[in-house]
This record gives sequence, structure tokens and C-alpha cells, in this order.
Amino acid sequence: MSAQTSKITKHDGHSDTAGQLSTPGTCAISKLSTEILLIIFSLNGHADACYIDRDIGVDEILHPIVPMAALTTTRYSSQVCQQWRAILLDSPAIWATGLDLQCFDQQNDEWREEVLKRTGNRVLTIIGDLYENMPSVKFFLKLVSTEWSRIRRMFVCDRGGVSGFETEVWNALQQASPALEWLHLDVSFENIDLDLDLETPFFANNAPRLRGIQFDRIFMRPDQTWFQNLQHISDLDIAWFTIAELLLALGHMPQLETLDLCGAAFHEDDNAEVNFSTVVLPRLNRLKANCDLIIFTPVLRRLRTATNCSLHLSPIWDIPVGEDSQIEDLGKALSTFFQQWTTEEIFSLSYVQVGASFSIHSPKWDVNTCVEINGSYEILDWPGLPGLILDALAEKSFSTVILTIFLHFPPPAKSILSFLEKFPKLESITCDLKTLDSLNNLMDSHDPERSILLPSMVQIYLLLGKQEDPNPLSNFLSLRQRLDVPIKYLVLCCGPSFTGNLQVFTALARTFNLEIVLDSEKGGFMNTYIDLSFLAWLEDHQL
Repeated sequence: MSAQTSKITKHDGHSDTAGQLSTPGTCAISKLSTEILLIIFSLNGHADACYIDRDIGVDEILHPIVPMAALTTTRYSSQVCQQWRAILLDSPAIWATGLDLQCFDQQNDEWREEVLKRTGNRVLTIIGDLYENMPSVKFFLKLVSTEWSRIRRMFVCDRGGVSGFETEVWNALQQASPALEWLHLDVSFENIDLDLDLETPFFANNAPRLRGIQFDRIFMRPDQTWFQNLQHISDLDIAWFTIAELLLALGHMPQLETLDLCGAAFHEDDNAEVNFSTVVLPRLNRLKANCDLIIFTPVLRRLRTATNCSLHLSPIWDIPVGEDSQIEDLGKALSTFFQQWTTEEIFSLSYVQVGASFSIHSPKWDVNTCVEINGSYEILDWPGLPGLILDALAEKSFSTVILTIFLHFPPPAKSILSFLEKFPKLESITCDLKTLDSLNNLMDSHDPERSILLPSMVQIYLLLGKQEDPNPLSNFLSLRQRLDVPIKYLVLCCGPSFTGNLQVFTALARTFNLEIVLDSEKGGFMNTYIDLSFLAWLEDHQL
């Protein structure tokens, strides 16, 4: 046994020695090869598993508590038996992927230094939250100042207003970063005079492996060579760019897949008339803007993305909405953007109060978002934005057969009617009674001489919650019957809060000659008159 394997280590009040460790037993896991054990240890040892490929900010992620942290798992694994300890102490890459700052808040440096030693010269993954006066802050600054060149992934958030460390972090950001792949920092840099560093290239213009970046309140020169490999950008503050500079920077990012912009306004005098160039981002599949949409319009009009790129909007509502001509320009920009869509199916349309969101999804049950607006009701009403989106989409036609639709805040009647006219093949809708009430109002305002709205629809999958008034359903069925496009099938899905009288709904089904099914929450069908042809229809449509 090597000297390293037999070394005594003490940390967190624990100690372990090779002499105290058992030899492998006869259980199944003890018979695994070293190669398989290494794979298991490696998978368990990635501290950043909760950060990678998540569509939320680094400040919103809650990583596992210390007893469940990746580094804790690696440490405990190294104490199971002599074989496992030998494998892990001879695997610096596993220790290097597990640097979770919350695991380094001991009062002395022994464990911190021991883990750093065990990483050898391998590239590092660092995650965690920083709090004022915690020992891990000092350790983090040591890593930043002495190990920057081998940091591969960093996901760090300043939670407690830690003072006096921005300068060291800022200085590190100016250094060459040959190993850096992901950098997500939630640090304010409030004590840094950023205006003095506007022309200083980040990472000394040397970060060839960088794929994802998230930190705001920074300016990035639009011609840096490391842009070419970027795939993901989050929280990019437009206030540090003119429109021309932002478009120029994006033009150097051909690999970009997701882009998240924020900020109230572009830098300086972007009101001047400029002939901006079109930017082609062939791999961009998600565009998010948390900003004033009027000033975002020139960017939206000039981006050529991957087909079916999703659009996520969080407008800033407490600023002037602009002149009618500006709103018209936004509508044109949305039309230009949606021209890049090739999808012929829409999975759901939602405009609800809960969470105050407007969303359109496509095309499968795994819910890939196409369009989403989030915020308060004031945001959703700014300035008829759902109507602008629906008007832009109304230029397309959809082959959707099954649609989930929730309209608690109906957009302008003209917009939603024009949109729904693009679903000639729609056979089934999933909705609630509030949506049916909205649809009744829309149908009342629709001219049947122009067209029959949703002419192929024959089935309603109705979601019931608490005690609900069946009148919207009765009115909807009556309207469809008068238009000679009657509903034939009704599926009732009763939520756990439903306390109403189902007999009222079954009576309606008899009145309008419907075939009815009760669908439990678990998806089982539990009622008497279930027509076999109807079940076959449901199976064909995967309901």
C-alpha cells in the first residue's frame, strides 16, 4: 500500500486511516472492476450537476446540502474500504470536480489544503454561495488568485454582500483562461470602476474552450476571439452596448444556442438612425429578453436564428410603451422572427393569471416552449403584446389535431380569432370552464359567414376544479350545435379539489347526445357508457 493511501486525514471532526479501513467484502459491488468503480465515483463526484443545462440563473439554484454534496459523497466513498480509498486517492480528477464551497467552512485550513492537494494539477470545478465572514470566502479567493489557469467550471453567487473581494475576482477575469468552459458569477462588482476597464479584453482574449457565460454589469468588447465558441449567454446587460456593438458581438458567435438579454436601455445615443446589419445565428434555439421591448425591436428584426427558435419575453412595464409606430414596428419584428418557424403544430396556448403568463408550446407532450411572456398582469397587458404575437403567428397555418388551451385573459378578439382560424384540422381541445366562457364570447363576436371557427373539433377534455358552474359548457355545446359542428365526445377530468355535482355534466351530455368518459387523475377511465369506437379514437390520438 502506498504512503499516500495510508496517510491519516482529519477533517470536520472525522479521521480515517488505512489501518482502520476494511478489505473488500463479498457483496456484489465489491466485485466490480476498477474501471466501473471509477465511472461510478466520477458520476457521483460532479458538484456542478445541479447547474449545467438549467434555464435559471446561478442565484436561483439551490444546490444539495453538505451531507448530500458531491464532495461529501467522494469523501465518504474514500472511507469505505482500502480498495476504494486507493482508487480515489489515485484519482485527482474526481476530487477536482467536487469543489463545493459550503464544504470548506471549517475553522482551520487542514481539510481545504488536503482536498486541493488531492486535485493534483487537474482542471477544477468550483460551485457555491459566498457569505460574509465565512472561511470558504478566503479559500475561494485563494483558488481565484493562484489556480485560475486550471479552473474549468465556476458557478458562484455572492449571497451575503461579501465585501473586499471584487478586486481579486475582477483581476482574475482579465487573465488568460485556457481551461475555462463555464463561468456563471453573480457578483455585483459595485466597488470596481468599470469605466476604466472598458477596453480591457476579458480573459486576456484567451478562453478557447469557453462555452457558457453568465454575469451582468460588464462590457465585453465586440471583437474578442473567444466569442467564436460560445454556446450559452445569460444575463447579458444591454446597457453596456450600443445596438451596433451588440449586433457586432453576436456576429462573432456562430455557435450560440441560447441568448438571455436584460436591461432597460442600450448604451448612450442609440436613438440615432443606423443601418444595422443582419446577424445570422444558425444554432440559436432560445432567445430571452428581459428589457424594454421597444428598444429591443431593432435587434429582434435583425436576428436570423435556427428554425423554430423559442422566444421568451419579460417586458419592463413601468416605462412608456412608445408611439403607435413603435408598437407597429415591434409587430413587424415579431412577424419577421416567426417567419423562421417551420413547425406546423402548436401543443398549447395559455393566457392565465396564475404566474401571469402567456405561452405557446409545440409540438409534443414534453412541452417545448415556442413563445412565453412572464410577469405581472400589467406586463401581459403591455401593450396588447399577446395580440401582437398572435397577429404575427396568424400569418402561418397549423396542422394541430389536439390543443391545450387556457384563456383566462382573452387577447383582443380580432387577434385570437385570426389565430384560431389557422387550425382547420383541430379535433380536440383540453381546457377549463373559464376558457370555455372566453371561447363563447369569441364565438359570439365571430361572423359564421366568414368561416366556421374550429370546424373539425369534436371533443372536449374538460378539467374541473372545486365546485364549478356548468353553464359555460352548456352555452358552448349549444353554440356548436347551432353552427352544425356539434361536439361528440366529452372527457371529464376531476381534480382533487372538485366538489361539484357530476350528474349535472352527465345530464348535459345526454341533452346534447355526447359520449362521456370520466378520467381520473391517474389517467384511468372509470365510467359506464364508454363507446369502443371512442376509446379507439382516444388511443389513435394518444389521449
